[in-house]
Amino acid sequence: FNKKHAAMQTIRTYMNSVEAEMDRQLLENCGIQAFIADDNMGSFLNVAIGGIRLMVADADAEKATQILNQ
Repeated sequence: FNKKHAAMQTIRTYMNSVEAEMDRQLLENCGIQAFIADDNMGSFLNVAIGGIRLMVADADAEKATQILNQ
């Protein structure tokens, strides 16, 4: 994912990296590039910083949120 071409925003946070990856794959399958941030911190630190973040380009945020809410 080329982050320098688009402003990114967090659309969901997770405590479990497997759940985050499943949703990232769902978005990718729907044609939306997604990026997981903060997945390498370890579970204790993930909780301390607010979880694993699923991020998409600003332009895709609304559509991505709708897909995940279905």
